[in-house]
This record gives sequence, structure tokens and C-alpha cells, in this order.
Amino acid sequence: MKVARTVLRGAGRSDASRLPDLELGAHVRKGESGSFSVFYSSARKTDTDRETGETTEKTIRFMKWNHVFNASQIEGLPAHYYPEPPDPKAIGELSAGVQAFLDAIPVRVVHGGDSAHYTPGTDTVTLPSPNAFHSIEAYFSTRCHELGHATGSAKRLNRQFGKRFGDDAYAFEEIVALSGQSAPCLTHH
Repeated sequence: MKVARTVLRGAGRSDASRLPDLELGAHVRKGESGSFSVFYSSARKTDTDRETGETTEKTIRFMKWNHVFNASQIEGLPAHYYPEPPDPKAIGELSAGVQAFLDAIPVRVVHGGDSAHYTPGTDTVTLPSPNAFHSIEAYFSTRCHELGHATGSAKRLNRQFGKRFGDDAYAFEEIVALSGQSAPCLTHH
């Protein structure tokens, strides 16, 4: 199979991206399976009635699908599509820096139990032990998420927390926490 459409590279890694739709001279290794990818969107279309000249606008919804492949499943791509694994020493140094950054945030963090959550009444983030996570990055990500919730405390930004799963305030709060979780990843990669 020639690679002429979409290739998903580095799935699950910070360098994940899609290649442009052009011939790269590469090919998917024999026996590899792609993943099914679906893209949904909508477009606005204006129609003009030929008899009356009246224009109407309508929304057209559409769906496109592709099979996508990880760069590790493809031979012959340019070298920059096969990034070198990070240096373990650099990861350790980064982890120490992230830990120092998080420790300086003035929110009490308690380790124990099997769930991660922020308790507004006590202004406390509760997390499982760091070694309960599959990686130190997963621990840091979860800690940043819960600290994102802590920014809504009455003594900070005084956001209205949702009363139940699915209400508008709850959904907004989760978007805030996800922003707090992802922003450090964007600046420390």
C-alpha cells in the first residue's frame, strides 16, 4: 500500500500529528493494520431559487473516514517522522523541575486512597500515591487536573462548581481543569 493519504504519527505521544495528503514514497509494512478514523463536520451552503431569486442557506453535515497508521508501521518516511526516544536522564531532570513547580503551589495535597479529587470545603487535592499511576507523567497530569479545580476556590477565582454531573457549571469546570492539565504539557515538551 502506497502512503498517499493520511498517516497518524506518534499516536499517544506529544508529537502526534497528521501528514499532509501527498505522495511520500513510503509504504505501510506488510501485515500492519490501520485504525479507523472518522471526521465529522458541517458546512453552510447558499442556494438561489432560479425562478424567484430567493436565497436560502442550509447546513450540510458530512462525515469522512480514513484508515490511519502510526509512523512506526510505515517504511520509507523521512527521518523526522521517527523521533528518537527521550533521554531518560532528561526525563528525570524534567520530573524534578515539574515536582518543584507543583510543590510551590499553595494547595494542600494529600496522598492516599484510590481516587483523585479536589475538595472545595477543605481546599485539598487528594491523590493516590504516585506509584499507583502507570507513569510519573500520568501522576503529574492528574495532579495538574485537580489543581485546575482548586483555582475555582472561593479564595481564588470563586467559580461556581457544578451541582451534578452533566450540568453546565460541571462541564465548564471540567474544561477549566483539562486546560490546567494540558497547558503544562504544551510548555514543557
